[in-house]
Amino acid sequence: TTEETAIGIISDGSIRSETANSLALHQTSDQSRHMNTSRLLSWEEFDQLLFEAIDLELGCKELMQSTRPLYTEEDWKLLRQQYEAIAGKEASTIGDATSSENAFLVPHYAQQAGEKGRGIFAGRDIERGEAVYDFSRTAQFREFSLFRKWLYSFAFNEAPAMACDIMMWTYVQRLGDQVSEEDYRIMTDLDNGALCNDGYKKNGNIGFGFELNVT
Repeated sequence: TTEETAIGIISDGSIRSETANSLALHQTSDQSRHMNTSRLLSWEEFDQLLFEAIDLELGCKELMQSTRPLYTEEDWKLLRQQYEAIAGKEASTIGDATSSENAFLVPHYAQQAGEKGRGIFAGRDIERGEAVYDFSRTAQFREFSLFRKWLYSFAFNEAPAMACDIMMWTYVQRLGDQVSEEDYRIMTDLDNGALCNDGYKKNGNIGFGFELNVT
């Protein structure tokens, strides 16, 4: 079952990624990871924590004070494959987890943006009302418990810094016209779309069609 698969992944501790292991120099060994977290929590202990407590356990606030690296395609694949393994292939919303495709519909590139951190930039001029992103690489969770298992699979294995990024990039979105619990999804963009900052209505220059009121 998906639940058994998730627990198996959590117990295995087999996260492997070059960037995951170099996201922060003080997080590349069990000894140093102990220095950055008060202790390595079991799944049962982790499942009782609120996000604020998880942030504190992982030292995310301190981590975000340093320059965060851009993700490689290997890193995005790692996130996608872990998502598919825990959510289940039939429930996955990202297509082929091993593919290098992203959800951008226009040329783009990611780079550091000074004090603003990591960002995405257009590779050409974009017309008003032009679609730029289709969310085809966005992980969706209907069950909060499965999202937490996905997060935990990074938090206390080889990539705690990735868990901090996941928490920063994750949002809740209502899908459909009805207002019910089933219409709300926990979502994380698993490509450079995760680097799109919220400019809100005043400063935002991209958004959903209904938000921009374009025709």
